[in-house]
Amino acid sequence: MVLASFAYWLGLLAYLLVEPPQTWLLAFLALLVALATDGLIRSYAGQRLRRLDDTVLGLVLPVLFAIGGAVFVELAVDGYWALLASTAVALILGAIIHAECQCHSPQTSAFIRARMVSHIACYLTAFLILATLYSFDVELSLPLQAIGTAVTGTLLSLELLRDASAQTRDNLLLALATGIVMGQVSWTLHLLPLSPHAGVVLLLLTFYLLTGIAHHVLAGAFNMVALAEFAGVASIGTGAIIATHRLF
Repeated sequence: MVLASFAYWLGLLAYLLVEPPQTWLLAFLALLVALATDGLIRSYAGQRLRRLDDTVLGLVLPVLFAIGGAVFVELAVDGYWALLASTAVALILGAIIHAECQCHSPQTSAFIRARMVSHIACYLTAFLILATLYSFDVELSLPLQAIGTAVTGTLLSLELLRDASAQTRDNLLLALATGIVMGQVSWTLHLLPLSPHAGVVLLLLTFYLLTGIAHHVLAGAFNMVALAEFAGVASIGTGAIIATHRLF
């Protein structure tokens, strides 16, 4: 796990130092993280994971974080701060991989802590990718922004919802619904007088509300208390969006 994080850090530095940025280096980092995570998960689980697709869900979050973190650092951080930022991204990636290994062993005492880490990492990854998609330095067409948002929402929702229900079909359908709605919200942003920063906050709020409600529905725990909780978060989030729009 330490070697995987170190190898990613070296690759990330190469991606940041080479001008102009090389897309193939980003693809190499994604492949490196995928192979390392797959091997570590299988090693941690012993002989229980034999099929090729047994680790697919466990690869989604590390790979997306590796890509989102690399592009975000390249766009948002300059000078020597890039070294510090790349180190932080590599360390967080190591923590995510470790959590994914423990998530495949629900019988262990560390499972709940691992799921908490992966949930937090999902929202962090969503922020990194959405901030990149709507960055002033990235010129993407409206359809590409909407598709990127929808794909990101769907994949990260699969990670968030995978332990909510034993029915894989229900998890997949709700994850797809979350991604589609986020894509529609992304499309709507171009009709609203919001800055890109406020738009990212709105998309993150939408992602949190949709995945939270879906998780409660799958777990059979959606009641008036949960409804009041999400209504409160939506109200606070709306205030944050208005504040962000006025500030930026």
